[in-house]
Amino acid sequence: MLTLNAVLEENRRLRAALLSMRRQFSGAPAGEYLLLDDGTLDGPHEDIEQAAQDCADEGCACTIIRVGARHEPESSDLADYYGLRPGVDFPASLAPSALLRGA
Repeated sequence: MLTLNAVLEENRRLRAALLSMRRQFSGAPAGEYLLLDDGTLDGPHEDIEQAAQDCADEGCACTIIRVGARHEPESSDLADYYGLRPGVDFPASLAPSALLRGA
């Protein structure tokens, strides 16, 4: 049976892994990569299936990941609000940046 502390610790571990993956992929050009079991990113590869088979032949497991493109939200300029500040002069959830975050 899992305890609350065990669940919270696993949650922290998964969040740290996700943050690490975001950092790795943020600078990756488009292409196909191998995500190795130790969390490292290898690639891009021309023949990804052969690279994955070579990895398996060496005794390590990997996952094929395709990076197509990365799209960043546009930063909101406070001048767009005619000097009003989201979260101070009106609810921050009405600002476009909050809609992008899903707040």
